[in-house]
Amino acid sequence: MPVPARGGAAPGASGGGGALEWHRWVAGRESEWESRGLGVVGKQLLIAGCSTGAEALPDQTFTYDVEDLTWLSHQAAGAGPGRAPQYVSCVVGGLLCVFWCAEGESALTCSVLTTEDGFRWSAPAVEGPAPAVARGITATSDSKNAVVLFGGAGVGGKVTNAVHVLDLGDAPLEGMPQWFRLPCSGAEPPPRAQHAALYLPAYALPDTPNDTLLVFGGQAADGACLNDMYALDLFTSVWKAVPQGGAVPSGRVGHALVRCGQHLLLYGGLGEPHDAALEATAVFCLRSLTWLSGVTEGGAIPPLRYGAFAAPCGEGKTVVFGGHDPYSHAPYFDIYCLSKHVPMAAAPSEKDKEKELPPAVPRRAELEAGPTPTGGGGEGDWGATPSYAAPSTGERAHDGGLAPSPAPQAPAAPRP
Repeated sequence: MPVPARGGAAPGASGGGGALEWHRWVAGRESEWESRGLGVVGKQLLIAGCSTGAEALPDQTFTYDVEDLTWLSHQAAGAGPGRAPQYVSCVVGGLLCVFWCAEGESALTCSVLTTEDGFRWSAPAVEGPAPAVARGITATSDSKNAVVLFGGAGVGGKVTNAVHVLDLGDAPLEGMPQWFRLPCSGAEPPPRAQHAALYLPAYALPDTPNDTLLVFGGQAADGACLNDMYALDLFTSVWKAVPQGGAVPSGRVGHALVRCGQHLLLYGGLGEPHDAALEATAVFCLRSLTWLSGVTEGGAIPPLRYGAFAAPCGEGKTVVFGGHDPYSHAPYFDIYCLSKHVPMAAAPSEKDKEKELPPAVPRRAELEAGPTPTGGGGEGDWGATPSYAAPSTGERAHDGGLAPSPAPQAPAAPRP
């Protein structure tokens, strides 16, 4: 597989500039440990439902404090996710929701991990038909009361561009969650799997007055690696293609996409030809819809990988965990922090600041009633804390001179 030069400039357009600095928080090599659910709640990175090889240990959960850089091990009560070819998870309302399709089944099951007053797994009864996908789906949330799932491949390998919503209600786990398929219109994206998707609040994209689901890349039905970008208005259910200026990154699968203020970070994945490992981290400006150039990477750059988990972990910082080696496909059990030092975006206008934010993902009743006119609000500069829940690092800064945190002590946690 061809490997790009390490520490080179990220793909992008003329102009921009800045630097991305990597810090290794937990040293790790290829590991026999894998997790079944990942998310950031408060200042804690949750690594849940861990197992080693064929041995399932869904009650073994670890947390990593992104402020203190310390491990804790937890024994979670209840039955966690079972064995499945792939898992996808997201945090909603402080709950970690893990979606998986058991071997021999054709639809997703939802397992929920609560962390208040102890760690506990549950499998809530859900109304409505669950998505009939087995792998390659994405799950995103507005961190309030709904999860949006897009794309993926079924048991037979057929890929889809369907959008499903799991409505958890106003009091998650107290009511009856409900699945429903979101009827969409507009310029719908081609079916795909192994893509990246994330939630964006209103006006994060230009002229987008409602919350949106943003999708980039993935694998098409014919096996090609895609590098297109689409946005779904989560209130009107209308898709549109997002134009990309600059040098658009090559098509890829198994990549991570994270929002940091007015920019997106695109990290890792596999591309063409022959599952080439992709290394350079690209930066996309949400205001200009342009991939920046001149963005360099330095510090403790992680080994090449695909399938890594990445999420905001404080102002200007992203935590990156795990993934798989592109050659041996063995899982990693390491943690890195990516700090961003990129020029500020233009401040929002006073007109944008005065606009009222619209509601988040619509409920079924709202879909039946139809959309109503809404306004939107402006967004902050690069590094501003996203509107969804992200931990704050306060006054403490993690610099390159900080020693990596040790791995969890045996037998309470995995040792890579």
